[in-house]
Amino acid sequence: MVDFKIEGDIDTSADEPAWEPVVTKAEEPIVSTPIRSLRDRRTQIVEDLYTDLKVPRWENPQVFVRFNPINTTQMNASVKKRSNSKAPDWPLRANADVLVMSCVGIYAVYEDEPDVKYSLREGDPNGPWTKFDPDLCKALGIEEGTTDQHVNAVKGLYFTDGDIGDAADKLLRFSNITNDEADGLF
Repeated sequence: MVDFKIEGDIDTSADEPAWEPVVTKAEEPIVSTPIRSLRDRRTQIVEDLYTDLKVPRWENPQVFVRFNPINTTQMNASVKKRSNSKAPDWPLRANADVLVMSCVGIYAVYEDEPDVKYSLREGDPNGPWTKFDPDLCKALGIEEGTTDQHVNAVKGLYFTDGDIGDAADKLLRFSNITNDEADGLF
């Protein structure tokens, strides 16, 4: 059944009404169903599914990278590609690929403003966060146009190969991939 509501003022002193009735359809209540609840909850979980990892050795500002969980299909393809290259540093490059693929954004936080997240884009501290991209390379003084520029951006942000490996390990654990599984890939 649909309810209708008539709006308007009635002038009872005139022979003919001086108003025109406006008929509006009453809004039907939103029925919450288990499926709707699951869909809404799933959307919220996906939006909140990230981790912020502090980049070691950066102080005032501290630098953080926000990561989504690892996509194992992409990770496996990257590991296969890098291992086939026979480059001596292929495991480091594979770890960098994993960090790049999962990166949501990189931001800075100052000690006196711990709740404010600043972009690392030059001249745009309140703009969108950078990623392992040309904007980050520019901010770090890394030459543009180099091969594997995203790997160079990772190496520029993290000071040691061990820092890169540690970040990849933390991301693997966050993504719930066991170390044994990850060791098998590398």
